[in-house]
Amino acid sequence: MPSFDKNKKERIELFLDKEKDADVIAFLNNSGATRAGLIRHILHEYVTNSKKGTSIYRFRD
Repeated sequence: MPSFDKNKKERIELFLDKEKDADVIAFLNNSGATRAGLIRHILHEYVTNSKKGTSIYRFRD
């Protein structure tokens, strides 16, 4: 595990239900080099897009 400096970083933990979130867990396992790296990237993109007033999770009818 990488070094963790409490003064520089905030630690976030996710708890997923193995049955209800099986598709999310499979996506994380198949898509990310590391789970933390993928989650960090997704959250960064979400914040960046929310500041622009757009959403990367827009549903199309």
